[in-house]
Amino acid sequence: MTKRAIWVLENVNGSPEFYSSVNTLMLLSSVINWKRWNNTETWLYVDQLTWNHLHKLNLLSYWDRVDVTILEQSTTINKVSFWSSSKLRVLLQQDEPVIMVDYDFITFTNLSELDHGVNFLYSHDEDGDFAYPGAADRYIKSCKWSLPDYLKWSINNDAINVSYLCFNDIEFQKEYAEHSLNAMAELSDLGAPKGNYVCFAEQKILKQLALEKRVEHRPLIKNQFHAVKGVWHEDKFIENGLWNKNEIWNKFIHYGQEKHSILKDGPEFKFLCNSVKASISIEILAKIISL
Repeated sequence: MTKRAIWVLENVNGSPEFYSSVNTLMLLSSVINWKRWNNTETWLYVDQLTWNHLHKLNLLSYWDRVDVTILEQSTTINKVSFWSSSKLRVLLQQDEPVIMVDYDFITFTNLSELDHGVNFLYSHDEDGDFAYPGAADRYIKSCKWSLPDYLKWSINNDAINVSYLCFNDIEFQKEYAEHSLNAMAELSDLGAPKGNYVCFAEQKILKQLALEKRVEHRPLIKNQFHAVKGVWHEDKFIENGLWNKNEIWNKFIHYGQEKHSILKDGPEFKFLCNSVKASISIEILAKIISL
């Protein structure tokens, strides 16, 4: 096997609605299709509520290992505002370079062997102009210890979409996780509200840290994404990217914000059902659909 692929899922609000049929199907489709195309270990990190939900549906066996210890540990980070902090907490605890796959990222090709010798591979770049807070923001400029000047006064507003991350450099992997978690902790102490501060800490810090450290990184998608308008740039490219936006339809799907508009009687829900039905029983699929 190649390196370890990990999924992280935490119900930060403790809400039953988090375990919808769409979210459950996406998570299951993500790991099933990953294993179909990629020969890696598969690890899942969850909180106890999520473990209980998956255990009740007999879904835990789809991963080689399931862990609840990390996400059950206490933290000073506001997990509602910084809902992705669970991913960074898990990442920091890894003892080797890993692949991180979001639960709404479904692949149809072997991505695990496409690192091409760079320090890390990732989904795509984002044009963060007017999207991410910068040095003039009241909370960012109030940070005293978590953000070095090059992360406050970054050379641009570019960020990295982290729906897929494949690290080859354990030192950089840990450095990124530490910077991101430190920022989340201090911004939580300062009372930063829910919004783009989580994107700043998770996505913009990664890009700016890579630029500062001159770390080689490559996106799956060449086109840059306009974070404010929610569309792909037609004329802004990362030249070392693997595919343009029109070439990924048979490579992977990342639902992102679109998952919130998926309806049970719509084509995407039917696709999700079809993508897992060969790997689970009819009874379990019926239970998921009924959620």
